[in-house]
Amino acid sequence: MGMTTLLDKNVVNSIEMVADGPHAGKLKVNVSTSPVASRSYYTHVNEIYSMLSVGDDDLGKTDVENNIVCLKTATDESGAEVENEQFLLPADAVRDA
Repeated sequence: MGMTTLLDKNVVNSIEMVADGPHAGKLKVNVSTSPVASRSYYTHVNEIYSMLSVGDDDLGKTDVENNIVCLKTATDESGAEVENEQFLLPADAVRDA
């Protein structure tokens, strides 16, 4: 179990709306690629969705559900187009208003 606790791959760190620049009007999705590195993806609002909810209700936890988020199409930081990327949106995420 030791090293698996450090595994933070493909976990959404943040989602924010881009106001300026070439990606204005798109969502910026920042995702962990390792415990110390991350990558950003830019996508239109209609190109991101929650594929499924992963719940722990059968383990006695209520209202604790991770989500698998899918990007239909997106552009990464290098400008490369990507399709059908999937990431984990953790249940303990905090929503800023």
